[in-house]
Amino acid sequence: MEKLEDLNVELRLTVSEVNLLLGALSELPFKVSFGLIQKVRQQAEQQVNNAERTQGGNSVPVSQS
Repeated sequence: MEKLEDLNVELRLTVSEVNLLLGALSELPFKVSFGLIQKVRQQAEQQVNNAERTQGGNSVPVSQS
C-alpha cells in the first residue's frame, strides 16, 4: 500500500496562482525549493502548451522564478 506522503495530488490553479506560488517558492533557499519549482513549472508549461494547441495559440507565460 502506498504511503500517504507518496500519493500524487492534483491541484487546479490559475496561471496567476501558479506564478504566485512560484514567486513564493523562489523566496526559500535554493537547495530547498529548486526541485519543487522545476516540477511545478514543468507540469504548468505542459498544460499551458496543451491549452494553446486546443485554443489556437493564445500564449500565457508561466513565471520564470
